Amino acid sequence: MLEALVLSALREAESSATADWMQERLGGDLAHTTVITILTRLLAKGAVTRERAGRSFAWTHRTHRADGTVTERED
Repeated sequence: MLEALVLSALREAESSATADWMQERLGGDLAHTTVITILTRLLAKGAVTRERAGRSFAWTHRTHRADGTVTERED
């Protein structure tokens, strides 16, 4: 359930998003470490990607096509 909430919020981002942005977008109820844990699990499942952004990471959701292939989000 939390993974679905995080993915939904990440899809609403205009571009990649940081964990801080995600935490704020989700209402601030989740701890920063919880958001990072969820994003890391989604990364392991191939649902998101991340890039180094200073001292943290910028996260981007991956798009799943109808044929089952996965593509990077195009901004």
